[in-house]
Amino acid sequence: MRTAVYIDAFNLYFGALKKTSSKWLNLETWLDRQFPKNDIEVIKYFTARVKEFNGSCAARDKQAAYLEALATLARVEVIEGHYLVKEVNARLASP
Repeated sequence: MRTAVYIDAFNLYFGALKKTSSKWLNLETWLDRQFPKNDIEVIKYFTARVKEFNGSCAARDKQAAYLEALATLARVEVIEGHYLVKEVNARLASP
């Protein structure tokens, strides 16, 4: 069966990979093993670039290296968006 896979990078990382050793996941190999009967033609990986956090560039640099590695995979297309940061204030319900 011809298949296209769409991945939300934020949800994949925080929902499944963050507390594992699989952060450098080869998406093509992983998906081929997960769906051996499917002919995966394209993998669309939706993400946004991590920004410097608390003066550290480590997460940003690791993500950049991973995205560079993904770019070497023939069936992976990285689609970059951006995070919307919005401060929210609410009244304290129970002081």
